[in-house]
Amino acid sequence: NIVKVCRSLFQSKPSMRNSTFYEHLLELDAGDALRLATAQMIAASGVANKHLAGGDVARMANNIVKLKELQAYAPSEVEVLTMST
Repeated sequence: NIVKVCRSLFQSKPSMRNSTFYEHLLELDAGDALRLATAQMIAASGVANKHLAGGDVARMANNIVKLKELQAYAPSEVEVLTMST
């Protein structure tokens, strides 16, 4: 359960009650920081940040579906560019 993961990691220690998400990523051990960051990318955020963050993984999948639909509808009008390092 993603909510359970977040609650077990975010502001769960007295010393981190007022810490930001970013401060948690810096202070948690690498495994817990990765779990917290992944949970945030999967689930939409809450009232604290006016639902402006999170849910990136879900949106990414939806964007891929929509792009494929657009390519099927107007193939000559859609150009896909990729970037890599």
